[in-house]
Amino acid sequence: MAKFCNTDALDAMLNWVKNNSNILYLCSAEPATFLEASSTYMLASISIAGGDFTGPAFGDVSGRKITVGAKTDITVLFDGTVTHGALCDEGGEVLVYVDTCASEAVTAGNLVSTNAWDIETRDPT
Repeated sequence: MAKFCNTDALDAMLNWVKNNSNILYLCSAEPATFLEASSTYMLASISIAGGDFTGPAFGDVSGRKITVGAKTDITVLFDGTVTHGALCDEGGEVLVYVDTCASEAVTAGNLVSTNAWDIETRDPT
């Protein structure tokens, strides 16, 4: 039996992520809570806004996607290895979205950058 999800529903989910993310934390492990993203595993952070996202648009394979724009000159606060990026709503202390990234060793006081990355939904078929 085939499955279907209207693209408006997929876009609503992606727009919720975009509209409720105002900070990106670079983390040394996968956070499961806002506290873990913002404190326990946080190595660096940078403010983001709606303009840092593009989309929703058609996904690369199927479904829909938004793209989080590349960020440069993020000051590293703690030594460690970045393995995850966590989008959060800092004011509401909400963990919005977590994704893996290429591992990168960082040193406090140095600068780090991120590449653009996609958050993609898939058609449920």
